[in-house]
Amino acid sequence: MSAFKSAIKQTSVVKSSVKKSTMPVIEVKNSVANEIENFIKANKAEKLAKADKDFAGSNIIAHCRPIQDKRALAGDFVKSYTVKSDKGVVKFITADKFGVNTEDEETLKSLLDEHYDNLLEEKITVTLKAEVFQDEAKQEELMNLLGDKFAEFFDVETKLQAKEDFDKNVYKAVNNQNDLDELRLYAKQNKPSIRG
Repeated sequence: MSAFKSAIKQTSVVKSSVKKSTMPVIEVKNSVANEIENFIKANKAEKLAKADKDFAGSNIIAHCRPIQDKRALAGDFVKSYTVKSDKGVVKFITADKFGVNTEDEETLKSLLDEHYDNLLEEKITVTLKAEVFQDEAKQEELMNLLGDKFAEFFDVETKLQAKEDFDKNVYKAVNNQNDLDELRLYAKQNKPSIRG
């Protein structure tokens, strides 16, 4: 090895692809440590089982879909089937839900021809711009245009949602654990997840 390559090798720093966590650590022993081990084992087994299940499911779908298509094209459409073998029974279930892109409208018209209008429709949603809610002049202008007829043109639904950092700032808003527990009855945080 040349002196140059040797110098480079000696001075190079291996970068770790593993990022150091900035989360504080809770050290546990005894039964909780055993539960962590059990969780990691179960999590790994679950991932392997899910991969096996997804693979088997895709093969079942690949077998059943052409049969469903052939029967439906012959005039006998059935949404779902029981699929059985000497090893067990599963269900092949289809749903009447489709993703359709507006950009494909012309292609779909060509494919569906006179059936297009019976099978697809435009769904239009109109949203009031966010800036209108912050600008009283725009609000006044809108009300001058619509007046008392506002409700004839708009459906309004108001929902409460937690602001950013609610999970952190809520501790400043309550005085004790009882108040926090009561608040959690009404402001329900998603269940924490454990990942392996």
